[in-house]
Amino acid sequence: MPQPLIALIDTSVWVSAFITPLSPPAQVIESWRNGRFAAVISQAILTEIHDVLLRPRIQHKYHYSIQQVDVFIQEISRKAQRVDITNSLKLCRDPQDDAILETAILGRASYVISRDEDLTRDTELRNRLQEFGVTPMTVRRFNELIAQPEADEGV
Repeated sequence: MPQPLIALIDTSVWVSAFITPLSPPAQVIESWRNGRFAAVISQAILTEIHDVLLRPRIQHKYHYSIQQVDVFIQEISRKAQRVDITNSLKLCRDPQDDAILETAILGRASYVISRDEDLTRDTELRNRLQEFGVTPMTVRRFNELIAQPEADEGV
């Protein structure tokens, strides 16, 4: 029996999907909602998504309510696999990126889907993450991967 495909969705992807529902990040979330893969999440990431979406500048620009944010956060909390992190991993210069990577590693994610080039393009970091079986991947590349017929077999 093939193992389910597990991925960590970076905060910027969740936020972009929420504010631009027809975007490539929204396609990632739609694939998750449709059960094409499982997502892992930690409280640190949920908090960051919530905090970013409640920034007045962003909320004003995209015209959504606090209630819509709460419903989105509740959906993620309910459906994603929760991982408890220790904040002890130190692979990046950004502690928030370390929380993301620790969540992926402890959650046994195969992929970290991110728009952050610090995560997707840093060769040294990619090599270190490969030691844990984690591959950082751009939104575009993950959408291509998940659209392949073989991806169905992994879910």
